[in-house]
Amino acid sequence: MENEKKKEDANAQKEHSGKKKSLKPILATAVIFAAIAGSLFFISSLNPQDRGNPYQMVFGNETRNFRANLIEAEKVPVYPNSGSLRNVFLGNNVSNINIYYIDGAENGFYGTSGMEFTIKMVLIYKYYRGNEGYSFGEGNRENCLYFYKSGSSVCFNIEALKSAGNISGIKSSPGSIAVLLLGPPFSSKTGVTANNYTVTVEGKSFDETNRKYTDLDLAVDKLLLVLMKENAA
Repeated sequence: MENEKKKEDANAQKEHSGKKKSLKPILATAVIFAAIAGSLFFISSLNPQDRGNPYQMVFGNETRNFRANLIEAEKVPVYPNSGSLRNVFLGNNVSNINIYYIDGAENGFYGTSGMEFTIKMVLIYKYYRGNEGYSFGEGNRENCLYFYKSGSSVCFNIEALKSAGNISGIKSSPGSIAVLLLGPPFSSKTGVTANNYTVTVEGKSFDETNRKYTDLDLAVDKLLLVLMKENAA
């Protein structure tokens, strides 16, 4: 357990060290799933306003790091409401979560936000379904969280779209959720929107002046807070 905690904290420190401006789609996928394998931990929730460091929350009696200021993340709007988001991710037998972004010069930002989202979604499903027994990345399920009792899996995939025109081709269903990450110039707002089983996470700026995170990081962490907190507003 001590070695696992050290690996996780090392990954968290890397998340706060900044972003590269360019990251090829294949490399982005490899980085995300490599980080997940070393970053699993059991979670419970604590209001971010209840502790001194706004980049941290306590999960399972351990302090964990997030990319964004969680107090600021709480302010990000959710459409139509938090209950709708919780129903999408937690109200059905989800087997696939497919993450999309538009390929371009800002791939590094999307890769980092995608890593934050994927790692902590694995933790969320472990928290709600941990009594089933689980493993991550075993055998031919290298990108899947497998539950022994039910024999079911939640698999994570990330894909770069060639252009904004490909967004209309995204498919989703109760068992296969689509998460679309959008930043400028494809978005002019910061927020999280659930439209049936497609969830769009948007940041209006990639500017990190006087901070170590972007508006997209704020929106991703807002989504995570909604799912982690039983009484999310």
